Amino acid sequence: MNIIVNNKVFSGKPKVTDPFVNRFIEFQLRNWILFGDPEFRLRANKIEHPVCTQNVEESLTIENKLLKTRIKTDQKRLAEVVNSKNIEEAEKNFNILSKHLDKAVKKGAVHKNFSANKKSKAAKLVNSIRKS
Repeated sequence: MNIIVNNKVFSGKPKVTDPFVNRFIEFQLRNWILFGDPEFRLRANKIEHPVCTQNVEESLTIENKLLKTRIKTDQKRLAEVVNSKNIEEAEKNFNILSKHLDKAVKKGAVHKNFSANKKSKAAKLVNSIRKS
């Protein structure tokens, strides 16, 4: 990004790909060059930081929500299979549920104790079919 002020060329790389933020930083840089404002970097970073982290936080919350809903649907499917008393399908669904719970714990969407409790309840359901 090249800025021309009073026939002087100032260059610098934009840190953010968002055009609005780049324009704001360019404006701040011009003010600093013209008026000698030493705190332009601080203000630019304060504006720049939330824009960057907001996109990351939104994508992570969506991913966590998907993992949690996947766990709930797996629990419902396992309960349906247990009611139909199909041992092979119940074991398959139990393995899928435990795999999804482990992934959610690894990503940080759920706590490991939550996962352990859900797995133990699911194992009890599957074992209740085997006994009867």
